[in-house]
Amino acid sequence: MECSICSEMLTLCLLFSVILAPTSAYPSTSNRLRRETEDDWNESEEEPMQINTTLARLNLQKEHGFSFDSVPDECIEWLTCELKERVDYERRKIRRLPSCPCLYPSAAINNYEEGLFDPVRNQTFRWLSADSFRDQYRHMYGATFCARSDADYEDDPNNMAYQVCCYDENARLLTRGGGAGSWGLVAPEILPDYHNLLDNLPYIYCKNNWRVIQSHRTPNNDGHCQTNPDDQGFEADLRKLKSLS
Repeated sequence: MECSICSEMLTLCLLFSVILAPTSAYPSTSNRLRRETEDDWNESEEEPMQINTTLARLNLQKEHGFSFDSVPDECIEWLTCELKERVDYERRKIRRLPSCPCLYPSAAINNYEEGLFDPVRNQTFRWLSADSFRDQYRHMYGATFCARSDADYEDDPNNMAYQVCCYDENARLLTRGGGAGSWGLVAPEILPDYHNLLDNLPYIYCKNNWRVIQSHRTPNNDGHCQTNPDDQGFEADLRKLKSLS
């Protein structure tokens, strides 16, 4: 079937393909993104993207082990588009993002320049408060605090991705469930419009269904922090999600 949000989704796929491509040949990532996306859009304007959402649902269900029957078509289209384009990017960029600290990194946020050493990556990263992410996405109903890694854009103009880590009332990392954070492709301070397209719109398309979104943007627990919430809390999150859908 033809996408119900064909023009928006085609733009998203083009953005994925441009952002995820190697960029060493370009002096300005921002200008390159705008120029290439506009050129590609003009070339592709008369060829609307087609996605078989029925087949995509079956494939997603087989991969993740839960039903996607009630997931809106727009969300299925986004999942399919991102899955197609992100594999190489994940290998090159997402895996280089900092691991989430097991405790809320308040000291690193208060001492931004000093940062926090990450023993998993063997590197120091700078962190920002990301409570706006907690407030912005209604699916994070279990989060009390959120932190966001600072995109390493000045040192590496090709790297616009960021990590979001969210924490409970005891400042312990939420590793799953409705309150957990996940990574994003474009930091809002770098390219706000593309951040909205690539990182905010999926929550609208998927109606804040954190389980569906986390099937593709998995909360980070590379530091092997204690599973949080426990099984009882996770089941409560699933019940609440079901009641809201």
